[in-house]
Amino acid sequence: MKKTIFTIFFTLFITGQSFAQQSITTLNLLNPTYPSSFVFTDDGYWNQTYNEVDYTFFKSQVFSFSHLIEGVGSSYGEMVWNGFTVCNSGDSADYSNTGSWMPYQWGCMAGGGIKTDAQGNVLKDENGDVLVQKGLPYLVTYWNYIIEPEWWHLGWGNTFIDEPTRCLQILLDDNDAYEAVGVYVNTHPYSYYAILHGFGLAHQFNQEGDFFKLIIHGMNKDGTESGKQVEHFLAKYENSQLTQSTKWEWVDLTSLGEVGGFYCTLETTDANAYGPLTPVMFCMDKLQVRKKGTEIIENKDFNKTLIYSHQNCVYFKNVVPQSAVEVYDFTGRMVYQGVIHDVETVVPLQVPTGIYHVVLQGRNAINRVCANVLIRSN
Repeated sequence: MKKTIFTIFFTLFITGQSFAQQSITTLNLLNPTYPSSFVFTDDGYWNQTYNEVDYTFFKSQVFSFSHLIEGVGSSYGEMVWNGFTVCNSGDSADYSNTGSWMPYQWGCMAGGGIKTDAQGNVLKDENGDVLVQKGLPYLVTYWNYIIEPEWWHLGWGNTFIDEPTRCLQILLDDNDAYEAVGVYVNTHPYSYYAILHGFGLAHQFNQEGDFFKLIIHGMNKDGTESGKQVEHFLAKYENSQLTQSTKWEWVDLTSLGEVGGFYCTLETTDANAYGPLTPVMFCMDKLQVRKKGTEIIENKDFNKTLIYSHQNCVYFKNVVPQSAVEVYDFTGRMVYQGVIHDVETVVPLQVPTGIYHVVLQGRNAINRVCANVLIRSN
């Protein structure tokens, strides 16, 4: 009889006596609310991208995304769009030599949307990079900055609206209280290649201190600004070197605290008195918010929480559902991040053979269970 060996490390460190109930909502564009589904063109963009009549917002789960928020007429006869749209082309090619990026606005440098497991947990490879797949949907943005309060003085943004507004809004569309968790962002190909070698009015980044960054601002439930923000550099030139990532990068939004929504702006050193010259686009996927906990659930069996491994899988038993889990290698690099939805769960890992540190945590770290496990790659 073949002997099956389970490797168990009972090196658990538990603090506190209860887990806070938490519920993380992760953006899933495969199951939108309004419209009921996204239909894509052969070029890989949502076929209602230029519809300013029916879709000044579109919705998925609790998230509502602004889209042609100025309303009727703002697409100029289906010639332009702004705000958020949904794409699945995954195209990362350089079309600068065509003379126009207008037909090629739908890609992302990562090459596709982010893959998840059946529970919605983001999948990563052995290097800790998220797995992507061409054909999976993701968000593409175009920031129409002229309708923003800071640029309203130019007098160009009042064609369809009487007062300034935020172009890139994400509203949390129910009555529950939420806390920000994070989001994955990726550089848009138009911006990436314009920064790399210039295009049109946009200059190549080759001067010390050049940068292009995304700013995510918190909003209160009543739509006012919270005053909190998180910055993420999409490109920067320092020490005589240009840094741009082609990968989906995680942006931690927990410092925004409780939110009723978000809005996004962009900032670049390549600008003049009339606005940015760098193409003001970026991509987004898997936005996460956590329902604010109001009830503390006593876990009388928390001492029985068990984490162990077999082959390439980590097993969890006696877990409070909706607990967050992170797995690190022994260099401190996170190789997995997800949420445990059930009392018993198995998490397969695509990582090299070795010892890994598992952290299971309730909201606000009221309870924290840690274990070292041996993972054997297939």
